Amino acid sequence: SGAPGNAKDWIGIYKVGAADGSYISYQYLKGNKNGSLTFKAPNVYNGPQAGSYNFRMFVSDGYTKIATSNDVVIGKQICNVTAALDTSGENITVTYSGAPGNAKDWIGIYKVGAADGSYISYQYLKGNKNGSLTFKAPNVYNVPQAGTYNFRMFVNDGYTKIATSNDVVVGKSTTQTDDANLKAAPGDGKVYLSWNKDTNTSVIGYHLFRGTSSGGETSTPITDFAIKETSYADPNVSNGIKYCYIMKPVYSGESLGKASNEACATPTPNSGGSSGGSGSGSGTGSGTGTDNPVVKGTKIVLLINNPYMTVNDVSKEIDPGRGTVPLILKGRTLLPIRSIVEAIGGVIKWNESERKVTILVGDTKIEMWIDSNNTRVNGSNSTTDVPPAIINGRTMLPLRFVAENLGAKVDWDSVNYKITLLF
Repeated sequence: SGAPGNAKDWIGIYKVGAADGSYISYQYLKGNKNGSLTFKAPNVYNGPQAGSYNFRMFVSDGYTKIATSNDVVIGKQICNVTAALDTSGENITVTYSGAPGNAKDWIGIYKVGAADGSYISYQYLKGNKNGSLTFKAPNVYNVPQAGTYNFRMFVNDGYTKIATSNDVVVGKSTTQTDDANLKAAPGDGKVYLSWNKDTNTSVIGYHLFRGTSSGGETSTPITDFAIKETSYADPNVSNGIKYCYIMKPVYSGESLGKASNEACATPTPNSGGSSGGSGSGSGTGSGTGTDNPVVKGTKIVLLINNPYMTVNDVSKEIDPGRGTVPLILKGRTLLPIRSIVEAIGGVIKWNESERKVTILVGDTKIEMWIDSNNTRVNGSNSTTDVPPAIINGRTMLPLRFVAENLGAKVDWDSVNYKITLLF
């Protein structure tokens, strides 16, 4: 009741917590100020659509919201996944129940904290709603694959997640990174980091992880490729903010060892480079896109400083006729993204007045602005540590941010500076 009376005032149905742009379906009010509408429930049984929903009223075909309904609970979500490592330590038994029953519902094994697109391996449920699967443990002995893992259930060959298992600890890490002695020192717009060399001969480099509070380091390394030296100046920081770091050695195959001690520092203007104080270790080791879905199964391979990429083993120019290459800027890989987006069935748009790039792939919409760290994904605000930039007349976007938000599994080969994207 109380609608403005415009022909294209509208009401949409939303998953509770979804952005206003991410409606499931909608209906126009056709000039009526009061009345009722009937919507088809997203799913009245079990499965991915069961959950809590609400309805929101907007003005005249826009996103000026003027009312939100009560929450409505639809169906009953009873999907469950549990995992247990067997006594040999070689296999993990995964028991599941309440799956939707599609042939290509699937369960994948993940490193705890990894994005949904970054599975290690997976198995289809083949139409079974209940049952068990056996996965090979990533590594039953020492590093590099020792760690904590979980299992996630998804619907019908997609990334609609409906259940997550308990955590499973595999193997035991004994790498000598307690002696890494990570140190952090403040600079002007930088944090200078140093650590001891790992004596393990399989180490190919190091990854640093950053947070803005002690123990708050993210699971995304601050550089796309492993750092080869035992020091690094982090340029993607702001003066006056405290930053904390941990370091993990990177082994052949890009697997990680255990974390170092934590070190923190606060960048300060005019600090005279790396002098003026030091940060010592302070802890111990521990629906708004296109109508076209993502073209699943697409494999794209890129090399730093190489103008060609392969798409499902077919060589193509990244930026046809211009010779533009992927490059590393402040630790992040930047490149013109259009060819990648189009290879997976998406579109890319440019708004000159706003200097904004919009990427539309399936039900994902990514908005990024030149020289701005602010981004928007499906209507929700986000940030990237290295912003898009115009370099030599070409618009260059940070690859990791875009690929991970499109659900890609991204492999970084720090030896050959090669990136493999699996959609």
